[in-house]
Amino acid sequence: NQEILDGIRFAFEQAAEGRPLQQIAITLNQQELRMRYGRTFNSGRLHRLLRSPVYAGVLRFGHRPVGKFAQC
Repeated sequence: NQEILDGIRFAFEQAAEGRPLQQIAITLNQQELRMRYGRTFNSGRLHRLLRSPVYAGVLRFGHRPVGKFAQC
């Protein structure tokens, strides 16, 4: 879904600029974006999403992980 993808990109950009996660979550919720299973964003869920090696681009489908994420 393009809207979700844009929301995740927005979250990464805002976090990189130092915006508090709670503020990012509020903005995403105001845009009526939802996480999996229809859950709203909050700072904890957003923190896990932003720290995920998959969303960060460290892990790719169909490739063997190496280095820090080799045990994932």
